[in-house]
Amino acid sequence: MSFVPQTIAIKQIPELSLELSGFIYKLRTAVITSIMSIVRSRKVADLRLTKPEWQSHNLSLWQTASDRRDGSWGMRQDAANLRNETHIQTKWDKYHNDVRLKDRIRLVQKWLEVLEETRKNALNEKKLLADCKASAESFLDSLGTNIRINAECNLLRDGRQGYELLQDDSENELKKEIELIDSIKLMLQGRCQEAWEQDYRLGEELHHLEVNMADKDSAIKIDKEALFLEQSSPGILEKFNSSASPICWEEATRLAKERLDAEAKAAEKLRNAIELAKETAKSDLQAQREATNYALRVAVHETQKARNEMEWQKRKLIEEMEKTMKEINALERALKDKEGPLKLAETRLEERTNRRGVELCCDEPQHGLGEEVLRLRKGMDMLREKINQAKAVYNSMEDQLKKIEADIADKDHSIEANMRCLDTREGLYREIGTDGETETDRNMRLFTIEKELLPK
Repeated sequence: MSFVPQTIAIKQIPELSLELSGFIYKLRTAVITSIMSIVRSRKVADLRLTKPEWQSHNLSLWQTASDRRDGSWGMRQDAANLRNETHIQTKWDKYHNDVRLKDRIRLVQKWLEVLEETRKNALNEKKLLADCKASAESFLDSLGTNIRINAECNLLRDGRQGYELLQDDSENELKKEIELIDSIKLMLQGRCQEAWEQDYRLGEELHHLEVNMADKDSAIKIDKEALFLEQSSPGILEKFNSSASPICWEEATRLAKERLDAEAKAAEKLRNAIELAKETAKSDLQAQREATNYALRVAVHETQKARNEMEWQKRKLIEEMEKTMKEINALERALKDKEGPLKLAETRLEERTNRRGVELCCDEPQHGLGEEVLRLRKGMDMLREKINQAKAVYNSMEDQLKKIEADIADKDHSIEANMRCLDTREGLYREIGTDGETETDRNMRLFTIEKELLPK
């Protein structure tokens, strides 16, 4: 029974708390509202101005308006002056730019004339260099004739026989000639390669110059179009090419011209060097041809002289052989003539052996006959020995005659080979350095005989 009231009191506590919270909230709201009204009243009281302050404010507004009117009048005057100045400046700028465009067009046209003259000179030099290179290559091709003739001469001379197959001055000169030809070929091949490279560089610089000239033509066209533009012209736009960068165009043009002039001068220098090398090669070949031909003529002369000496030796040897043969025949007849007296003497001695008794003695006749037989036998032996010697001498002369005849035949073959070499080498005068002229024309040109001839 005692615990029930306590339980009821505990259940009523939350309801009391809610009522108390509502009362506290209303009380707080009323306090805050009262405080804010008090603060607002004080601020309004603070914002109120005094009359001096009001008058000062009005004066400030009047002064500010007056200043603004004065500033506006000055601004309008400045704007009018600015409009006049900008208008005048615009006209003068257009005039000056028109003058600049005209000067620019004249300057570019002047440069175009200079570059055109440079281009023509470079084209002419390029053509001359190409012709010089073609002439050098033709000269190189013509050297094949020298090589062929030199090889043919060596082949002909290699056909010599016996002791005529010797290493003489002609062979040395032929070797010098082929060495000279090889050196000339190497030199001219190098010059032709340089000419090709120079022609390529010259063509490249010409291409750059032509591109530069085309750019200048385009620039002149653009400048003329810009010169005739007016404010009312169609296509007027407000734009600016910010990607364009200024360059020293005159310096670039001058450098292009100088580079082309330098290449043209280098081409001219190379062309002169090629011409000089070609003329020097012709002169050296001509001198070597003369030296080789002279050596061949000397060889023919010396061989002919030796051949004539061998021919004289042959005649003398044949004459001596005939005399020797006659002497051998005489010795054989003399030997045959000794056979009768020997038989007679031996027969006498044989007959005297038939004597009898004391008559078979060694008397004076016996001694005389014995000595006669011995002398006859000795003489016959001497004659046989002399005949053998004479036959040996004859045989040796006959062998020598065969050698001389063989040597004469070798010398004849050698002379024929050298003469054929000289005849073959006559073609060199028509192949290189004479431009197809005949020997008569060549002699007339060298000795200026045409000046002495009567006019036709």
